[in-house]
Amino acid sequence: MIALSRTLAVALLLAVAACGGKPPPAAPRVDPRAAQVLATYRELVGANSLEFAITVGREIQRNHPGTPAAAEVAATLPEIEARFAAGNQAKRLAALWDCQTSVQSGGAQSAASIFSIDPSGAAQVRFIFRRHAEWGRSAYLFAGGGGFLCPEPCSLLMRFDGAPGTRWKAHLPETGEPAIFIDDDVALAAKLPGTQRLEIEAVLRDQGPVTMVFEPGGFVPAKWVELPKP
Repeated sequence: MIALSRTLAVALLLAVAACGGKPPPAAPRVDPRAAQVLATYRELVGANSLEFAITVGREIQRNHPGTPAAAEVAATLPEIEARFAAGNQAKRLAALWDCQTSVQSGGAQSAASIFSIDPSGAAQVRFIFRRHAEWGRSAYLFAGGGGFLCPEPCSLLMRFDGAPGTRWKAHLPETGEPAIFIDDDVALAAKLPGTQRLEIEAVLRDQGPVTMVFEPGGFVPAKWVELPKP
């Protein structure tokens, strides 16, 4: 009788194998603590506390593998990490801009400026949007030192996010400051938001040809405040 039972068991196993059968998957591991931590993770995501949500999510993956909580985190954490990284990048770019109002040469002035990040180690150049009560609205580069060279017809070659360069009309100030003004400041202000990398080719009197690199994507036109109308 025992021999017959063994024979039937072996036959059953062979039949399952012949039919391509596989053992059922293991049930998810029951871990009450994982469910509690998952609830915290969900609350943090709902409150947009992404940094803390990422920390808790990684804790679930590390300490509670194989649980439904770990499976949920695996499905949702990459998108949360991407959102957090994008938010940090936006904050970093916004912090590169200095927006302020002041009195310059007896007139009210509103300015938004950003420094170049030239990897060559060349002296930084400042890009400035300016509104002035008497001089009006302008966009210019300020280099210090000997300023710029730009023979007529004066223009600057600009590249936005690696696209082919385009020529922008420019001019040197008649008063001799170490600056160069970009004629169409309205079009330039409209183009900068969202631009991750701006390259401007120019000639510095003290250094010769240079390519100035800016990260202007954090420019918020509303922060470059309008001046009160007289």
